[in-house]
Amino acid sequence: MIMVNIKNWRVEETAAWLSGVDPGFQPYVQAFVNNGIDGAALLLLTSYDLEKLSVASLGHRELILEAVELLNHLHHQSDRETLQTLCLSVTVKCRSLAGELRGSGGSGGAPCNRVVAAVSSLLGGVKTLVSWLDRYPFEGEEEYAVLRSQVVRLGLELAACVHVNATRPDCPDMLLAAVSHSFPQ
Repeated sequence: MIMVNIKNWRVEETAAWLSGVDPGFQPYVQAFVNNGIDGAALLLLTSYDLEKLSVASLGHRELILEAVELLNHLHHQSDRETLQTLCLSVTVKCRSLAGELRGSGGSGGAPCNRVVAAVSSLLGGVKTLVSWLDRYPFEGEEEYAVLRSQVVRLGLELAACVHVNATRPDCPDMLLAAVSHSFPQ
């Protein structure tokens, strides 16, 4: 397992990381350098900190904070997760969602909180899996790029289905059909 100790990054490494996150973040790199944002400081950044670093755009702050969240995840979880455990976790969460949907089906009401929580949990697992497929040794490998695209598409379809149909009386049945179609047993 490759260990990445982000807390030990020097200011230059943090600046290089920010430059690589998005080309639009180049104007912020010098502010990070001037303020001595090293790896330890990077992992603790907040929206308020980014405002003080002249990141005025709310969208840019959100993107940087999401990238920092992924770095925190990598930093704290890289020694405990494998691709196999992540796939197993997504499978278990998908089956859990299907079980919740079967229990809610035909109830004539909008999905209960447990169903929405199960969707959220599944999408969180999908996000972690996709972030793994986006890094070494999987990045650049065609079969993993295809798999990542399929997983992202299915996650987006599920999120859209919940968003569009959450108030419909037959929402649990529609979600169950979508999950069953996308993730056959």
